[in-house]
Amino acid sequence: MSNFTITYNKKAEGFPSFFSYIPEFMVGLNNRFYSFDEGNLYVHDSDDVPRGQFYGNESVLFKLSGVFNQSPLENKLFKTIAIEGSEAWDLSMYTDVGNNGGVLGSNLEKKEQSWFGFIRNENLGDDLLLRNAQGVGAVSTVTSLGGGFYTYEFTFAVSSMISIGDVIYQDDGVTLSKAGLVTAVSADRTIVTVELVVFGVAASNGDFVMYIKDKVAESYGLLGHYAVFTIINETTTASELFILRTEIMKSFP
Repeated sequence: MSNFTITYNKKAEGFPSFFSYIPEFMVGLNNRFYSFDEGNLYVHDSDDVPRGQFYGNESVLFKLSGVFNQSPLENKLFKTIAIEGSEAWDLSMYTDVGNNGGVLGSNLEKKEQSWFGFIRNENLGDDLLLRNAQGVGAVSTVTSLGGGFYTYEFTFAVSSMISIGDVIYQDDGVTLSKAGLVTAVSADRTIVTVELVVFGVAASNGDFVMYIKDKVAESYGLLGHYAVFTIINETTTASELFILRTEIMKSFP
């Protein structure tokens, strides 16, 4: 287990902060904080050294962790992040149902002194039980175009939600298999062109077809009752952080 220096907050009546430096002795004097390392005296909060640097060592990361727990009994999607402060922080997040994700500070957009971005879902694979998976219907005719491309023709107009980049699955009544990616949809929306992925198998006439929206392109977010977040800042100058907010949406299966 790693060693830490912890601080006590009288108002919180607890220990809210953990520091990576391990002093030999600490003392407060005349509103300044001093500590000793290898017999040498150091003053903290000095303007003469970079922020996050202790005892002459390389600067360390600043990390802040917390929990978003609004409406804890509801299953919801954590979609966006907003950081009010002087810097854009990197964000990582996970939920109680095993969803993981985050967003880099470099991908946040600054608007009116706040930083905004959508949370990327990093879970690998497709979950057909999630809301972004929808059925299309039985394909009437499957035609090979060569080069791994096929057209799936339907006797009806497919949903306007199907778009280029969606993942196509099909069920022949025995096996549910992944086919490939949508590359085109005809003007009358009765023909979908599919490019097979590695190990993908084209559908047969009469197979039931479904599609899954891309989680990143759709800003799907993270699913869960609550989300644990950690924000990280590598700056060596003074940085202010005021508020961290997230936009949530109730999940309707």
